[in-house]
Amino acid sequence: MESLQHFELARMGIDDLELQAEVYDAKGCWIGRFDAVDRLRRLILEYDGEQHRLDRKQYLRDQRRLDRARDAGYEVKRTHLEDFQPRALEQTHEEMCAFLQRRPRRVAPGLARYFAEPY
Repeated sequence: MESLQHFELARMGIDDLELQAEVYDAKGCWIGRFDAVDRLRRLILEYDGEQHRLDRKQYLRDQRRLDRARDAGYEVKRTHLEDFQPRALEQTHEEMCAFLQRRPRRVAPGLARYFAEPY
């Protein structure tokens, strides 16, 4: 479902984040893989699906991974299915842009038609 997040980022013209990025701490120890990373600004966007809430072991693993990322100097924003519902989408766009310190950009005309209709 993180594809929803990727789609909405691309629809806003934010297409330069590293997707499914492996993140390491300053000592080279692996922290984890994250949905979308801006290494320069040290920002992580992470989509949390239902398994993150319903499976206690998964939840705790995710918490430790996110804590390690924060300890390594990354800021983390988590999104959820409800953030990508039509009634919340405008607010979600604003929040993601603010978090990423970016403004939406125009999508190239050849690609714009793929984003023309809301899902």
